[in-house]
Amino acid sequence: FLGIALLVYHMFFKLLGLFLFAVEIVVFVIAPVWREVRVWWTMRNVIARRPRAWASAGAAVIGLAALAPPLSAKVEIPAVLEPAQFVRLFPHAPAEIRAAHVVAGQRVAAGEVLLTMASPRLEKELEVTLARLALTEQRIARRLGDAKDFSQSLSLDKDRLSLIERRDALRKDIDALSLRAAVDGVVADLDPDLHAGRLLSRQDEIGLIVQGRDTVIRGYAGQEDLW
Repeated sequence: FLGIALLVYHMFFKLLGLFLFAVEIVVFVIAPVWREVRVWWTMRNVIARRPRAWASAGAAVIGLAALAPPLSAKVEIPAVLEPAQFVRLFPHAPAEIRAAHVVAGQRVAAGEVLLTMASPRLEKELEVTLARLALTEQRIARRLGDAKDFSQSLSLDKDRLSLIERRDALRKDIDALSLRAAVDGVVADLDPDLHAGRLLSRQDEIGLIVQGRDTVIRGYAGQEDLW
């Protein structure tokens, strides 16, 4: 009858489903149980004298007591063991590996170069800038003997300063591409495919630098297990 009650509740629209569910429960579940309990109550003196009644009552009490505690108090949670303190290694910008200087398990110091990296685009820009700077310096050196260069002395000096600033900035950018250790520690989980010529993006995780020996276990319980 409970199954039928749930069936009619789900098969019809909610208002009719609720009404039919209530009728089913009252007429076919609650009413028969109530009539049976009334009969038991009127026969209580007869029932109380029978050993089978006490055995049934004892079995009922034991069954209810068994339902009181939770069936299982264990919750299995997938977890990950990881260092308590670590730094993830990512390239500062898209670049090409020229040389790898570390292996997994190696201890490194803050500032130590882990990967020498370069950008062909930046190197080409530096090459062009150096060529333009050399040409500008040649024109400055000969301006006393060249009327055209002498008339452009002020412009040449400005160009030279601008090219020097551009050269220094490009060298700084190229040097910054090389990956350095941010902290002291031990290299771990190093990508085994770090070879010269490989291109890396900013999203490519290269490995970790682990600080200390402390570890933590991180796990997340499902919503159904929070209780």
